[in-house]
Amino acid sequence: VINPENEDDSRQSSQSKKIDSLFVQADKTYEFKTNNTEYLKESGYTIWTINEKNESKSYEQFKIGLSKISGRSDMGFGIIYACDEEETMKAVLINVLGKYCIGNIEKGKFKTTKEWTYTNHLRQNYGQINELEINFNETENRFALLINGEKECDINNDIVDFTDTGRGFVVTLAPNENFQTS
Repeated sequence: VINPENEDDSRQSSQSKKIDSLFVQADKTYEFKTNNTEYLKESGYTIWTINEKNESKSYEQFKIGLSKISGRSDMGFGIIYACDEEETMKAVLINVLGKYCIGNIEKGKFKTTKEWTYTNHLRQNYGQINELEINFNETENRFALLINGEKECDINNDIVDFTDTGRGFVVTLAPNENFQTS
């Protein structure tokens, strides 16, 4: 699980799983919702989905609004902005405390490339919509992360051909989430 309070984000979470059915599309939005206590594992749970493919050799801009309405405030949620056959995923996570981190998920193990960092560009608190945008500069061979329209940082790239790379969403759950079990 990817948690800003934990010193070692590179450890393997007890469970990391693709579960498309928990990400429900309604019009142009996706909603993640669960109260299934099966996901309350001792070292957390990371759930992700890939909902679109990049169709060209060049990277296509990825821009999405994200909001969290419940759950632990320090737990990350965000985007997978490029993945290769769902084996290696590049992700940006945010939380409702105004922090973000960047990293790679390889076979269920998350390794940060940018540790959890506070930014004024993120809107804090539950129910706030934050827009994440990933652009690619082919000349510099770098991604740019924009948060709510403001450039936050550049991200190094090691992908040569973006054809069929996937993009989607990722959510982390803590072992002590307060699920409503009605």
